[in-house]
Order: sequence, then C-alpha cells, then structure tokens
Amino acid sequence: MKQHLLGLSLLLLIAAVPLCAEEIRPGVLRTPDARFANLPDYNFDPHYQEVNGYRVHYLDEGPRDGQVILLLHGEPTWSYLYRKMIPVLVDAGYRTVAPDLIGFGRSDKPTDMATHTYAFHVDAITRFVKQLELQNMTLFGQDWGGLIGLRVLAENEALFARVVVGNSGLPIGRAPSLEALPKDSAFVRWKLQNQAMIDRGDIPTGQLVARAVGDPSTVAAYDAPFPDPSYKAGALIMPQRVPMFQDDPANEANRKAWEVLRKFEKPFLTTFSDGDPVTRGGEVPFQNSIPGAKGQKHTTIMGAGHFLQEQKGPELAKVIAQFIRANPLPQNTQAGGSQMVMADDIPVAKTPPGYWDTMPPPVLGDCAEPLSENAIDMRGHWKVVESTANGQPSERQLGQIQRIEQCGNRVIVASSGVTHDMRCDGTYENGVNDIGARALGGRKISVAATFEDGVHILRPKGMPQMTVERELKDGDLIWRYGPTAVLRLERVDEH
Repeated sequence: MKQHLLGLSLLLLIAAVPLCAEEIRPGVLRTPDARFANLPDYNFDPHYQEVNGYRVHYLDEGPRDGQVILLLHGEPTWSYLYRKMIPVLVDAGYRTVAPDLIGFGRSDKPTDMATHTYAFHVDAITRFVKQLELQNMTLFGQDWGGLIGLRVLAENEALFARVVVGNSGLPIGRAPSLEALPKDSAFVRWKLQNQAMIDRGDIPTGQLVARAVGDPSTVAAYDAPFPDPSYKAGALIMPQRVPMFQDDPANEANRKAWEVLRKFEKPFLTTFSDGDPVTRGGEVPFQNSIPGAKGQKHTTIMGAGHFLQEQKGPELAKVIAQFIRANPLPQNTQAGGSQMVMADDIPVAKTPPGYWDTMPPPVLGDCAEPLSENAIDMRGHWKVVESTANGQPSERQLGQIQRIEQCGNRVIVASSGVTHDMRCDGTYENGVNDIGARALGGRKISVAATFEDGVHILRPKGMPQMTVERELKDGDLIWRYGPTAVLRLERVDEH
C-alpha cells in the first residue's frame, strides 16, 4: 500500500510540473515564449527570421529609414543586454537591430556543442543581415559580438559604414598548448572555470552576469532563455571556441580578417571599459593597426566591467550616437558615390504649423562639412539649469532641453516646439526666417546670425539694439537675451 501511495505521489508530482523542453526537431530546442514574459525594461516587440533552418529572434526598433546600428551580444547574454541602450539610440534617430545568436535568447537552440563553431555563428549573422537587406550599418560588438561581427565586417565590408568595439577582440591563437599560457591570465582562469562547467553539464548564466554587474535583479532575465541545462550548449561551449592555440580552425579566417582591417579606412571607434580584466588593453591593437581608428575619440567607459551595456548602457549609447554624428555617411553612399554631404546640400528645416510635440530627428546627421573657421562648437543637447531676469533668479525655461546641430557655418537649434535653422553669414536672407516661439505669440521672425570673437550672435530684424548671444564658458553654454535675461545651460551629452 505504501509503495502504491509513493508511486501515485510521484505521478502527481510529475504531472504538476510542466515539461520545459520544447523540441521543434531532433537536436533543436525552442524556449517557450512564457519564459520571456514581464522581463523588466524589456518591452520590445519580437521579430523572427529563418536562417539556415533556425528561427533567429531579433529586436528592430527606430525609424525604418534611419541609419542602422547592428548590436551584437556575446556569451552567455542575449538582446536583453541592450535594453538600456536602444531607447537612447532610437531617440537619436537611428534604427537599432539586435539579434540573438543561435543558441541564445529567443533564438532556436541546437543541443549539440559541436554545432556552435566560430564559423557557424559568422555564417548565421552574415545570412541574417543579408536577408534583412541591411546597408551602411554601424556595428557595435562586445564579447563574442565583436569576434563574430568583425569577421562578418571583414568578409562583407561594403555593408558597413562604421565600427564600434567594446570589450572584445579578434584573436589569432599562437600558444602550442594551455600549459604554455600565463597562469595569471584572467581569460585562462575563465577558460578553466568554463571547462569545469562543461564537465558538470551546466553554466549558471543568470548568476554569472548578475555577479559581474553587481545586480541580483538580472538573474531571472539571463536565465530566461534556458529552462534547463539541455538548452545551454552554446552558452557552455563558446568560451572554448575563442582562438588561443596554433591549431585553432578559426586562425586562418581571423588572419584574413586582420588583413582587411589593416586597410579599413572607414570610422572605427573603441569603447572599452576600465574594469574588465579579460579584455584590458585589447583596444590598443585596434587603435594602432586600423587606419579608420586614427583621430577618433576613443573612449574608456569608467566604472564598468565586462558587461558594460548593463552597467553603463545609456552612457555607451550616447558615445555611439556621437560617433555616428561626427562621422556622417558620404552622399549617395548606397548608389556607390563618394561625394561628401555639405551644409548647403541639406534642405532648410522649418517649424511646422502648430509646432512639434516631440523632439524631431537630427537634420544635419549626414553632413560632413567641417565647422567654419570662426565657429564655436555648440553641438549637443543642453539643459537650462539657471535663469535670471534683470539680475534676479527666474524660473523662465528652467529644465528646458535644447538641441544644437552644426555643420559648416550652419546652426540648427531645436527647442520648445520650434526648429530654427540659420547660416551664420550675417544676412537676414540666410538667417532664421520662421515661426517664433509660442512665448512670442508665434509671429514670423527674421534673424541674422554670425560668429564674432567666440560668440554666436543673433540680430532680430527691425530691433537694432537687441541681440541674442551664445557663448561657451567653463563647459556651459551662456545665453544672453539682450541686456535683461541670462540663461545658463549644462551639456546633457557631447556631440
């Protein structure tokens, strides 16, 4: 009787636990959608593409006609890693595409570790971007996202306009054996730890990321793709696929990729963090060897470890957006032309009737003309933090955000529902001829603009004694409205 009750109890227990594994064909698992429900700050619509017989999940946010940023994650993460960056990049006017590597995230998961080779993942991402017909991409790759992305770039250079790499590399194995590698190497220690995980048959994905970023709340999200260890073949084996040894099958392809990169003249930026012992110093070969890296504002992301997207996502996204704006596409790039876009090539931006409700996309993003010789560089987003009227504190415009774009002698100021586009040549004809701010009753205005002795000066038509002056002082932007009102603005981001 006791045996019968025990057997019945076990049957009831088994019946009460839903089966996690969802095998769509022999050797390929698909994580149930319910695992991804209600993840914090991950309110993006899923998209899917069939690649080599596998369903690949990807995020696709922002305007379809915007310049494309391809965000590639590494191991053991997935597109959730980019949830803090995507809104910033979309707000800057860019289309962001973030696929989950096969074996990760919401993409299908081959259960055989032998499937997960370097070449397999390079081929899959190559087919993915070609099937979506992505062009003029800006690549951002971290961890395996860099290793894979740089190979895709080198083998399909025409599809890419720019590159940003953070905490990654493009290694060529040179050691004869593991014993020949330095024992104090952070990556060697990680490789040994990973081998122990392979021997056990499991890797604590959520805990691994959470410990690295100091945020226990991320555990569930990074465990979500893997209902049980049978889903983790890719996450388990990928650290062992990093080329380290002389006989690594990826060495020859990576050598060829470096041959391309040593001649790569398109803009190339490094954004390594200051706290990643595994990739520390990995930015140096890129900066020293790639022509397109020369003269770029290479950035160290302070206060972040290996998964810098988790710890400093918005800051990193702003750096990428600034890099794109500072390195615009050549005119007629898609048609194969090489003429650079100049300030006069872009139509004048006007405030629409009724004004605009949300900040419009940048106007001068593709302009490549250097700032005019006498211009001060006011590019970026600014916030009004101090206001005085007749020498007394005032709440006028406090908290207001203003975006300033510049190219050549052209300046565009977008704020409070108006877009004021001007060429700073001192003429009313080429100055601001648009709708005034609501505070001015929305009447038509005509304003001449110039740069004089480090000051941007506006002179409204018919008001000879009135000027509006903008001047950079100790990193802030000072706006003076005639003799009575002064605003101080702090930079929200760099250009």
